[in-house]
Amino acid sequence: MFSFLKLFRKDTGVCFPDRRSAENAAGFGFSMHLPYELSKRYTPAYTVLDGNIIEIRYHSDDGDEIIVHKGRGETDVSGDRKRYRKIFTWDCELGTVIFKGMGRNKKSGLHLAMWSHDGASYSVRSTRALDRCDLRRIIIGIAVEEELTA
Repeated sequence: MFSFLKLFRKDTGVCFPDRRSAENAAGFGFSMHLPYELSKRYTPAYTVLDGNIIEIRYHSDDGDEIIVHKGRGETDVSGDRKRYRKIFTWDCELGTVIFKGMGRNKKSGLHLAMWSHDGASYSVRSTRALDRCDLRRIIIGIAVEEELTA
């Protein structure tokens, strides 16, 4: 998958930065595959939250952070409880993607995207506001990687 990953658990399909993280996730039962595009600009950190959600935090040199979650079922896995000024949807082949942000329009100022597909829920959250095209590229990248590795 990515050359910078140190440990890959074949039984779960999840990549972890160290053996302890991998041991904590034993029996997790499903995997997450992310777009290569993010790995070129950000450094990832992998964890499993409460044994139910895979979390990958991408950090950039300038302090930006993108957090990607995947969990079982069709629930909100974002962990984000902020109240956003703008909420709108995008209907696509994955289903309905919900975008949330603080911008004045649908094209900019977005911080969060959430969707469910094939029995799993996903979220992408960014500390820096993203435009709609950037978020869509990340979502499509995740969907393509998940499809290619299924």
